Amino acid sequence: MKRALLSVAPFCLVLYVRANTYYSTNNAAPNLTSSWHTSRTGSGSPPSNFTVGDIFIIQSGQSLTTTANWTISGTNGKLVIETGATLQANNKITVPSFEIDGS
Repeated sequence: MKRALLSVAPFCLVLYVRANTYYSTNNAAPNLTSSWHTSRTGSGSPPSNFTVGDIFIIQSGQSLTTTANWTISGTNGKLVIETGATLQANNKITVPSFEIDGS
Protein backbone atom coordinates (compact mmCIF):
# COMPACT_ATOMS: atom_id res chain seq x y z
CA MET A 1 0.00 0.00 0.00
CA LYS A 2 1.44 3.35 -1.01
CA ARG A 3 0.95 6.44 1.09
CA ALA A 4 0.62 9.91 -0.31
CA LEU A 5 1.76 12.93 1.58
CA LEU A 6 -0.28 16.02 1.04
CA SER A 7 1.27 19.25 2.15
CA VAL A 8 -0.59 22.50 2.12
CA ALA A 9 1.58 25.52 2.60
CA PRO A 10 -0.26 28.46 4.05
CA PHE A 11 0.12 31.72 2.21
CA CYS A 12 -0.78 35.25 3.01
CA LEU A 13 -2.22 37.74 0.60
CA VAL A 14 -1.93 41.35 1.59
CA LEU A 15 -4.28 43.67 -0.19
CA TYR A 16 -3.70 47.38 0.17
CA VAL A 17 -6.49 49.62 -1.00
CA ARG A 18 -5.85 53.32 -1.13
CA ALA A 19 -8.82 55.60 -0.80
CA ASN A 20 -9.35 58.18 -3.50
CA THR A 21 -10.24 61.77 -2.66
CA TYR A 22 -13.05 63.41 -4.59
CA TYR A 23 -14.02 67.09 -4.62
CA SER A 24 -17.41 68.67 -5.21
CA THR A 25 -17.17 70.56 -8.47
CA ASN A 26 -20.50 71.86 -9.67
CA ASN A 27 -22.88 72.70 -6.80
CA ALA A 28 -24.99 69.69 -7.82
CA ALA A 29 -26.63 67.06 -5.64
CA PRO A 30 -23.93 65.31 -3.59
CA ASN A 31 -25.70 61.96 -3.85
CA LEU A 32 -24.87 61.83 -7.59
CA THR A 33 -21.46 60.46 -8.59
CA SER A 34 -21.30 63.06 -11.39
CA SER A 35 -21.02 65.78 -8.71
CA TRP A 36 -17.52 64.62 -7.71
CA HIS A 37 -14.10 64.59 -9.40
CA THR A 38 -10.52 63.74 -8.42
CA SER A 39 -9.37 67.31 -9.07
CA ARG A 40 -10.54 70.48 -7.35
CA THR A 41 -10.95 72.08 -10.79
CA GLY A 42 -13.59 69.61 -11.93
CA SER A 43 -11.26 67.54 -14.06
CA GLY A 44 -10.34 63.96 -13.35
CA SER A 45 -12.67 61.07 -12.95
CA PRO A 46 -15.84 60.77 -10.87
CA PRO A 47 -16.27 57.88 -8.42
CA SER A 48 -18.00 54.76 -9.66
CA ASN A 49 -19.94 54.60 -6.37
CA PHE A 50 -19.83 55.73 -2.75
CA THR A 51 -19.13 52.32 -1.20
CA VAL A 52 -15.36 51.71 -1.34
CA GLY A 53 -14.07 53.94 1.44
CA ASP A 54 -13.27 57.08 -0.51
CA ILE A 55 -13.04 60.62 0.89
CA PHE A 56 -15.50 63.25 -0.35
CA ILE A 57 -14.71 66.94 0.19
CA ILE A 58 -17.29 69.70 -0.26
CA GLN A 59 -15.20 72.67 -1.31
CA SER A 60 -15.32 76.12 0.21
CA GLY A 61 -17.78 78.37 -1.62
CA GLN A 62 -19.96 75.48 -2.81
CA SER A 63 -23.49 74.75 -1.70
CA LEU A 64 -24.81 71.22 -2.18
CA THR A 65 -28.31 69.92 -1.49
CA THR A 66 -29.27 66.25 -1.42
CA THR A 67 -32.02 65.02 -3.74
CA ALA A 68 -32.16 61.47 -2.33
CA ASN A 69 -30.76 59.44 0.54
CA TRP A 70 -26.95 59.33 0.38
CA THR A 71 -24.68 56.73 1.93
CA ILE A 72 -20.89 56.82 1.97
CA SER A 73 -19.47 53.52 3.19
CA GLY A 74 -16.37 51.38 3.26
CA THR A 75 -13.31 51.41 5.48
CA ASN A 76 -11.93 54.95 5.75
CA GLY A 77 -14.94 56.48 3.97
CA LYS A 78 -15.31 60.11 5.00
CA LEU A 79 -17.21 63.30 4.24
CA VAL A 80 -15.38 66.59 4.78
CA ILE A 81 -17.08 69.99 4.62
CA GLU A 82 -14.57 72.81 4.18
CA THR A 83 -15.01 76.19 5.84
CA GLY A 84 -17.33 78.29 3.66
CA ALA A 85 -19.09 75.26 2.15
CA THR A 86 -22.71 74.27 2.74
CA LEU A 87 -24.44 70.91 2.75
CA GLN A 88 -28.23 70.93 2.97
CA ALA A 89 -29.56 67.51 3.84
CA ASN A 90 -33.12 67.24 2.54
CA ASN A 91 -32.65 63.47 2.74
CA LYS A 92 -30.88 61.01 5.03
CA ILE A 93 -27.06 61.05 4.90
CA THR A 94 -25.10 58.11 6.32
CA VAL A 95 -21.30 58.30 6.63
CA PRO A 96 -18.72 56.34 8.63
CA SER A 97 -16.74 59.52 9.40
CA PHE A 98 -17.62 63.19 9.21
CA GLU A 99 -15.39 66.26 9.51
CA ILE A 100 -16.02 69.96 9.41
CA ASP A 101 -12.81 71.62 8.29
CA GLY A 102 -11.85 74.81 10.08
CA SER A 103 -14.16 76.71 12.39
